[in-house]
Amino acid sequence: MDFNNFTDLNSHALGLYNLGSEEIFFRLFFSLFLGSIISYVFVKTDRLMENGPNTYMAIIFCPAIISTALMALGNSIASAFGLFAALSIIRFRTPVKSIKEMLYIFFSISVGICMGVGSTKVAFISVAIIVLALIIDHFLIKTKKLTGLYTLRIFVAAESFDDLAVEISQLFDKEFKNHSLIEVRSTTSDSVEVIYSIKPKDLKRIPSVIGELNKNDKIQDLIFQTPILG
Repeated sequence: MDFNNFTDLNSHALGLYNLGSEEIFFRLFFSLFLGSIISYVFVKTDRLMENGPNTYMAIIFCPAIISTALMALGNSIASAFGLFAALSIIRFRTPVKSIKEMLYIFFSISVGICMGVGSTKVAFISVAIIVLALIIDHFLIKTKKLTGLYTLRIFVAAESFDDLAVEISQLFDKEFKNHSLIEVRSTTSDSVEVIYSIKPKDLKRIPSVIGELNKNDKIQDLIFQTPILG
C-alpha cells in the first residue's frame, strides 16, 4: 500500500491540502483575538452583570472552535455530514438569559465562520463596525436618549381589577407624562398581575406615587422596575 497516496487522499478529503501551518495559526490566533474583543465589549456593556465568567469565556473561544471545524471540513461533504452527526448528540442545557447574550453569541459564531472559510477581511471589518455600533448603542441607552420608560407591575385581587383600573388611570394621568397598559395576566385563581409602562414627569415623585398606591387596600403588591439600559 502506498501510504503517501493515502496521506494525500486523506488531506484532500479533509480540505487541508491547500492550508499551510502558518495559515492555520493565523486564522486560529486572530479568531481568539477577535473573540476577546467581542467578549471585552460584552463585559463592559453588560450593565446588570447577569452573565458569569463562563459566558464571557465561551464568546472568546467560540470563533476559534468554529474556525477549526470549518478548516477541518474544507470542501468535504462527507466530513460535513460527520460533523453534523457528532454535534447532534450535544444538548445545550444552559438557557440564554437575554436577547443581548444571544446577540453576542451569534456575533462570535459569525466571526468564527468568516475566519474558518478564509474571509478574514470580512471578519475584521465586521468586528470593527459592529463593535463600534454596539458601544454607541450602549452609551445612547445609558444616557436615556433612547428610552425613559419604566415598568410598574401591580398585583390586585381579580374582583377588584375593574374598579382599581379607573383609580390607577386617574393617578397616572396626574403624575406621569404618559402611561400604557402592557399586559394583564392571572397569577392565582383570585389574583391578577397588571403591567404598566410609564414615563414619569419627575423621578423624585416616584416614591410618593408608590406610597399612594400602597395605601390602597385593593393592591396586594407592586414592583417598580427601572429601564434595562444595556
